[in-house]
Amino acid sequence: MDFNAYAPKRIFIGLVLGAVLLFSGLIYYVWHVGMNQDTELYRTIFTAIIVASLILMGFIGLVFGGMIITIVRSESFSVPLVQNLMRFTISYFFPLALQIGKILRIQKKHIMQSFIQVNNQMVLAKKIKVPAERILLLLPHCVQNADCKHKITRDINNCVMCGRCPVNQLMEIRDKHHVHLRVVTGGTLARQIVKSVRPKAIVAVACERDLVSGIIDSLPLPVLGVLNVRPNGPCFNTQVIFEEIEIAIEQLKQDVIWSEQDESEQKHKQKEHA
Repeated sequence: MDFNAYAPKRIFIGLVLGAVLLFSGLIYYVWHVGMNQDTELYRTIFTAIIVASLILMGFIGLVFGGMIITIVRSESFSVPLVQNLMRFTISYFFPLALQIGKILRIQKKHIMQSFIQVNNQMVLAKKIKVPAERILLLLPHCVQNADCKHKITRDINNCVMCGRCPVNQLMEIRDKHHVHLRVVTGGTLARQIVKSVRPKAIVAVACERDLVSGIIDSLPLPVLGVLNVRPNGPCFNTQVIFEEIEIAIEQLKQDVIWSEQDESEQKHKQKEHA
């Protein structure tokens, strides 16, 4: 899932590499200062710090190398622990990548888009397939028409399918793919819903900032991020690209042949848990 509207993956990868090199330079500086101390005690302390730092740098280097291999080959490592360590480590480097990007005058929006691309690539490289009923499609409340009087954040089925916003078509996608669909007002409600639904994978639609924070908060749960469209500015009557959402769902969903009885039961469950 590599859409042209997103900033390229190389932006975030380059910034993470810059962060690694910066950390390496800092280690060298500490070593240089420590070796020029007059007392043996200081040299011993600095040596211990350098050894610990080198071990950490070796680990980070392996993670970074693993990320590059994963993205290039579109195939992840078979050990789940290694996969999760890679995603955790990269998420920790994100704030530092933002600071380096600020110094280099790279737009914050582009860095976040690139991070989302890298995350999506690493999730897809795992080639996970989960039952449709264990996939959660999360939407921001701003997709609903601002003038609508029907509250759908507590129950999506309150939508009257008037067609004035994307919600009715998103409900059709829910019914077509048999996934859970929720509309949230923020991170707190999103976390509550994830805890309640207990999905094995998430397709999240939001702006760059909310997607990045949601991806990091949800670790190690696999999250595919899809950017919303903001023709009216942020957080107001936003739109979605339905094709991108369906592609994301299909890339996560297990192929299952549904009977009419299965479909009826699934709709009943969705109404109960909505």
